[in-house]
Amino acid sequence: MLIPNLMKSVSALWRPAFATYAIAKSRNAVKVDVVAEVKKLTGGGSHYALETTGVLRVVKQSLNALRSLGTCAIVGITP
Repeated sequence: MLIPNLMKSVSALWRPAFATYAIAKSRNAVKVDVVAEVKKLTGGGSHYALETTGVLRVVKQSLNALRSLGTCAIVGITP
């Protein structure tokens, strides 16, 4: 399981129990491309994504991080 680390509190809660990787949105003040990191770690994109924030930017990232024919479940409501 990959967890984009948008909030440290979320990462601290989920990573020990479920995540194989946590992707920080920045490393040493350098902005990280979450989609590129997911594709690199998964060898071309994830098979599945679960998006629960409802934040349009994050929804787009979860869809763009999928491999061809990947599946994304969107639980949050986007404006």
